Amino acid sequence: MNHNNDLGSVVVDKLIDLWQIDRERMVRTETGFDWWPGQHRVSVKTLKATSSEALGTWKLTITTDFAKGVDLEDKGRQASLALLS
Repeated sequence: MNHNNDLGSVVVDKLIDLWQIDRERMVRTETGFDWWPGQHRVSVKTLKATSSEALGTWKLTITTDFAKGVDLEDKGRQASLALLS
């Protein structure tokens, strides 16, 4: 589903195919998609550069709620999360 056949849409479509995302667990957004592979959300967003110095470049951001609310100061918790990554 290339919205405007721009690079951002092409990359988003490619990630959906590559990660074999169940479309029933995904919501398309104007700049990417939100996906729930489990109990946590993964958000993928693209942004086209607008400054004249960066024309033609794109930024891809992938964030997750997986570790939301986790005490990252706890050394044991840090080690456990590192193993999961």
